[in-house]
Amino acid sequence: MTICQFGAHTQRNYVQQIREFTAVLGLPPDRAVPEDLRRYQPHMASLGASYARMNLASTALRTYKAVRH
Repeated sequence: MTICQFGAHTQRNYVQQIREFTAVLGLPPDRAVPEDLRRYQPHMASLGASYARMNLASTALRTYKAVRH
């Protein structure tokens, strides 16, 4: 994320979203498939997450997968 020049706040938010995703679904984010994100979104909604937060989670996971590959 440093190479992509993400700020410290963005990096912190992305890492937090990836941690939450991993804790809820119990699998490493690099093994996640789109269906896993679709399962995660209703969980976030049930906690009252805003559209912006759901978008942040999606972007964080996409970025993680892109950087890892």
